[in-house]
Amino acid sequence: MNRRSESEIDVGLFAVAREIAGPVALMRQIALSMEGLDAEEREDVSKQLVSVSERVLDQIDDLMRVSCLADGLFEMEPVAVRGVCRDVTDEIARVMGVKLKVSYRNQQKLVVANRELLTALMKQLCYLGLRNTETGTEARLSVNDTKGRVRMAVRDYGPSLPRTVVRNIRAGTMSRLAPNEMRVGGVGLVVASKFVEYMQGELGVVAHRDGVSLWVDLPVSKQAVLC
Repeated sequence: MNRRSESEIDVGLFAVAREIAGPVALMRQIALSMEGLDAEEREDVSKQLVSVSERVLDQIDDLMRVSCLADGLFEMEPVAVRGVCRDVTDEIARVMGVKLKVSYRNQQKLVVANRELLTALMKQLCYLGLRNTETGTEARLSVNDTKGRVRMAVRDYGPSLPRTVVRNIRAGTMSRLAPNEMRVGGVGLVVASKFVEYMQGELGVVAHRDGVSLWVDLPVSKQAVLC
């Protein structure tokens, strides 16, 4: 293994460790805060622990999926976009108690994808949008048709992504992020970019003055929709 490969692995491990360490530290802090609470307060704290722990497990599961991509274990098939988005937003509402604002304007119902990867991908983008959105605003998920593809976009209202991250997304080179750039959800974006590449889609970004839109385009499936 050459020095560059070793360096890339070190960067990846560093970033993953930091991405998971944050939620784990939060879980510890929440657990320590339970002492002296009444029954109702303990129930609220327990829900917070479940929320954080499920997000950590999702991240670990996604990293395991990334490790399996090279083996081609995820079969491509027609997938109903709206069904995936509903499942993701329903789970986020259950785990986090937050309901994303969703708008469906797509006439094309099916895309060529792997349902497991697409679900994991949309979770990554939605969680990133929620994390970046400032108090008093809400992240939005929209689904639209665009030139033979379906676009799923998550719009947040918060701090902009660093220019280097935006450039890497647009150039399809997310794996080249430096460790200090991972602090803004870089691991999630790297994972998302790998899932998109596997499904032969495209990951893009629009930088707004008051936030960011991250979008994914996937090819439309020609299979007829059976109602």
